[in-house]
Amino acid sequence: MNGRITATLLPDGVPCSLEIREGVLITSPLAVHGPEMVPSGGFVMPGLVDAHGHVDFPQEEVDADEREAFVRANLRDHAGVGTLALRDMGASARTLDDLSRGPGEPRVLPAGHAVIGCANHCFPETTDDSL
Repeated sequence: MNGRITATLLPDGVPCSLEIREGVLITSPLAVHGPEMVPSGGFVMPGLVDAHGHVDFPQEEVDADEREAFVRANLRDHAGVGTLALRDMGASARTLDDLSRGPGEPRVLPAGHAVIGCANHCFPETTDDSL
């Protein structure tokens, strides 16, 4: 597959044209040739993005003093399959708020606390006054 992609390169936010040569994304500033592969105006990230993850789950299997190691193991698992960014959909323990990104670990973008109408095994019910 050969072609080009005109998009915004993340995480830097730089608009650019990228070439796809034999299925490989080329980011060099050389002349970009070939048909446009996707509509202009999109975003390109140099790896996989997991848009719905829970790196601090399951809660009931981990003691508080082991939580950081548990989260880091989950991050290593994500990195091992090529995930470079992960959107964490909210966890009952806010381990991610205080956890700095380690070498080779994906970037984690917390989505905030879950807003739900009933209590379950991992999230408390959201009360009217906390909305």
